[in-house]
Amino acid sequence: MKNVVRRSWYSLAAVICLFGLMLVSLSGCGDGDNNYVYVKTDPRKPWTETAVSAPWLTDNPYADKHDGGWVYSAREKCLYAMYGNDNYGRTLYRIDHINETAEVATTFAYGRHGAHPVIDGTGTYIYMPPSQETDQLERYNTVTGVLETLAPAPGIGTFSHGAWKDNKLWIVLDDGNLYSYDPAANAWSSALHDFGNRANVAASGPRSHLIYVIVQPGHFYSYNTTDGTVTTLPDHPTGFQLGGNGQFTWFGARVGYIYAAGNYLGAPAIFDIAEGTWHELDDPKTPNNYAGHATYDSTRKRLYITGSFNEVWYYQF
Repeated sequence: MKNVVRRSWYSLAAVICLFGLMLVSLSGCGDGDNNYVYVKTDPRKPWTETAVSAPWLTDNPYADKHDGGWVYSAREKCLYAMYGNDNYGRTLYRIDHINETAEVATTFAYGRHGAHPVIDGTGTYIYMPPSQETDQLERYNTVTGVLETLAPAPGIGTFSHGAWKDNKLWIVLDDGNLYSYDPAANAWSSALHDFGNRANVAASGPRSHLIYVIVQPGHFYSYNTTDGTVTTLPDHPTGFQLGGNGQFTWFGARVGYIYAAGNYLGAPAIFDIAEGTWHELDDPKTPNNYAGHATYDSTRKRLYITGSFNEVWYYQF
């Protein structure tokens, strides 16, 4: 009988230990940078956070942040960026923003002065969508280093920033219509929806099939990539204007948020997707030098943005 009781206690202790190990694994641990966890939770009230200056990124690898943009590669834990005044947007940089080093990844064949790079879901490809200069689509393979020119788009895309969702690139071109590009077929769709003007597109959380579209002067919509349903959402509170400072990106883990800088003089705001409302930031860093950069470091839970006169900041969530 004693042996049975002893074995029962041993079994209970083993279960308790196993449960404790599971909790530890879910509770998160530092990476030496003291700032990320493994639990997939969205930040609470991110609009209340205070911005932290990132002086190295302000000056490097190219100080003039005019036009262009960043994307974050979770696979490589680095940024990819291009800048409109740097070789007219043709140079793509790979940036280790933590160890503060950078290198040229590739040089695009076509000028991309007002365009914004888009990274695919695996972190393998960086796409450069159509811009104000060209309808050509290019992509850079981050694994092999190969640059490809793909099927041309139905038109140009002046300051129209695209997004990746459901294995496709989505972008609104100069005719005001939303299009998708399917890399498996190397083909563009026909016009999917007329938003009436040029617009920027942001993705959504991993469990969602929505993309978000913001149109001058701040009209805001969601689009379901599976059935084409368009939902009208509240307008950006201070107005939105396309151009180099048209920062517009999703961040979070599950449902998440949309960050959007305003017009050239308007304040940035964050849209709470679950709540369905916009919130102006307690510590806004308003861009006023045509700097179109905003991306989310999902490893360290940091939203990187450009503020006044090329300054780089991040909000730590």
